[in-house]
Amino acid sequence: MTKKIIAIVASPRKKSTWAVVQQFEKSLREKIDVDFEFVFLKDINIQPCRGCFLCLTKGEEYCPHNDDRDMLVKKILDADGEIMATPNYSLQVTAILKNFLDRIAYTFHRPCFFHKRFMGIVTQGATGGGGILKYFKNLAQYTGYIHVPGFVVNTAMPRTAADQRTADRMIEAGANRFVRALKGPDSPRPPLVMVAIFRLVRSMYRAVPDDSLKDVHYFRNNGWFTAGYYYPVRLGPVKSCVGVLVDGMGKSMALKRKQGLIGIGPEGGR
Repeated sequence: MTKKIIAIVASPRKKSTWAVVQQFEKSLREKIDVDFEFVFLKDINIQPCRGCFLCLTKGEEYCPHNDDRDMLVKKILDADGEIMATPNYSLQVTAILKNFLDRIAYTFHRPCFFHKRFMGIVTQGATGGGGILKYFKNLAQYTGYIHVPGFVVNTAMPRTAADQRTADRMIEAGANRFVRALKGPDSPRPPLVMVAIFRLVRSMYRAVPDDSLKDVHYFRNNGWFTAGYYYPVRLGPVKSCVGVLVDGMGKSMALKRKQGLIGIGPEGGR
């Protein structure tokens, strides 16, 4: 069965990062039947986030911009897997990628990328790429993806034969991990931290439901107010017990928030 893969290339140039992803694609095609699509963010119309908060409170459909954001999100939703590739700029992803991620910040509140595999690829000249991979992991887990550990390739010039052999090994190993994930379960057991986060947020919305928030409607419409996790999965006794404990914590936090005893969360600084 053909797997549809989308590769979002976040470099403003078609050079080193694109070359690495092309080599990754070639390795992937040698192992599995894939429909591979490149999307170059530099060619996509994604306007800068205004920080208006509307996507978080009322819903993403209220964003004041009318651009290519929803088109790109649909491409991701239609795919089986996603590669997000960026050069290391000032120890972070590129500005065009960060802007896109800011524009889909609502997916951190309302995860929607379940059952889709995600891998980050970073190119760099020296150091710092490991921190970007950690950022990619958090991004993937919070928004619902099945995270596949990514890799960093040093692309500084001039390149020696040893440098290229090292890059080849990294790319080949990454392709093997991605193939295993594509062949693995679509609904894997979640890590404990994600069970705790789901139950905390769910119990807060359930304890003090604010029907003016899109998040509350999203959780209710998906049946998450009574679910053990975002999708049906056997959690096991430890994760189930932790979930019950976190339910109580979330309810307590929601009641304190209603009384004005605690703040409104990190997103309130927009």
